[in-house]
Amino acid sequence: TALFYRFAHAVADHIQLTAEYLPRIRAACEYWVKEDPSAKGIALLSEALGNYYSTRFDRVTQPAEEAILLLSPSGNKDLIGSAQMVIGVNYRSLGEVDDAVEHLLLGADMIDPKGPMAVYACYCFYQLAEINVYINDNEAAKHHYLKAAEMAESVNQQVPLFRAYNGLGNLHMAQGDMEEAKKYLDLALSFSEMTASQTSRGLCDLGNYYIKLGAYDEAIAHLEKSYAQRMHAQLEDAASTSLISLAEAKIASNRTDEAIADLTEALSITEKYNARSKRAAALRLLWRAYAAESQW
Repeated sequence: TALFYRFAHAVADHIQLTAEYLPRIRAACEYWVKEDPSAKGIALLSEALGNYYSTRFDRVTQPAEEAILLLSPSGNKDLIGSAQMVIGVNYRSLGEVDDAVEHLLLGADMIDPKGPMAVYACYCFYQLAEINVYINDNEAAKHHYLKAAEMAESVNQQVPLFRAYNGLGNLHMAQGDMEEAKKYLDLALSFSEMTASQTSRGLCDLGNYYIKLGAYDEAIAHLEKSYAQRMHAQLEDAASTSLISLAEAKIASNRTDEAIADLTEALSITEKYNARSKRAAALRLLWRAYAAESQW
C-alpha cells in the first residue's frame, strides 16, 4: 500500500516514472498476495492508473473495476476512492460525461481529504469543475475549482493547486472577466518548480487568453511553445489540444495553410487516442479553414 501511494503521487507529476514503479508494485503484490488478497487489487489499480497517465484509455476501466471488487473487503476507502477517481477521469477523457460525474462524486466522497491520497480528492473536485464548464454550469464550476484549490492549499499540493488556478482563469475568461482571468493564469505559472505538463498547460491557456483578446501573434508564440514542450515530454494527446488552439489563431491571422497542417496532425492524434470531443473541435476548425480558402 505504501508503495502504491508513492507511485500514485509520482506519476501524477512525472508520467515517465510509470515504467519504473509498475514492475516494483507487481513484484511486491505477487509476494504479498497469499497473505493479503487485496494485494491483487492494488496491482490492478496501479495498472489502471499507469494506463490512464500513459493515455491508454481503453485499458483503464476494467482493471480499476476489478480492483474495486478485490479491495472492497479491506474497507480501504482511500484505495477504493482512488479507483473510482481514475474510472471517472478516464470516462471524461472518452467524452462520457454522465459516467465520469458518477465515479468522480464517489471518489470525492470516499477519499480522506487529509489522508495519503488527498491529492486525488483534489483531482475529483477539479475534474468535476472541468465538466461543469463543459456543460455551462459556471456557478458549480467555480464552487468545485475553489474547493479543489482550498483542499490543495490545506495539504500543500502544488499540482492540483496549479490546475485549480488554471481552471479559474479559464472560467473567468469564458465569462469575459479578462482581468481576473489573467490574475489566475499568472498565478498558475508562478510556482518555482513546475513539470513540463504544468508549464505547457499554462502556456496553452495563456495562448487561448490572447486569442480571446485578438492578440494573435502573442497567442501563436505561447501555443507553439506549449506544443513543443508537450511533444518533447511525450504528451501527445495534450499536444493535440495545443495544435487545435494554434490552428484557431493561425486561421484568424490568415495563415490558413499552416492551420490546415496543424489540424491534420491534431486529427491523427485524436484518432489514435479516441479523443472524441477534441476530434470534433478539430473538424469544425478544419471546415472553417477550407471555407476560408474556398475549398469546398
